Amino acid sequence: MTDVEAPADGRVARRERNINSVLDVVLEMFAEESLFPTIEQVAKRSGLSLRSLYRYFADPAELLEAVI
Repeated sequence: MTDVEAPADGRVARRERNINSVLDVVLEMFAEESLFPTIEQVAKRSGLSLRSLYRYFADPAELLEAVI
């Protein structure tokens, strides 16, 4: 048996795109002087549902940690 790494499927790529989009949105909001954006604001601006955002980040502190 050989160890063959499976190629990333579309779900993995979409997850990475969504996470990067959320991080970009938060950085944009910081630049606009919104230092404490709510999860709801981030979700709306990034085009994700709250459920999806919480799937990627357990809470606002985890999101902030990922950004910085």
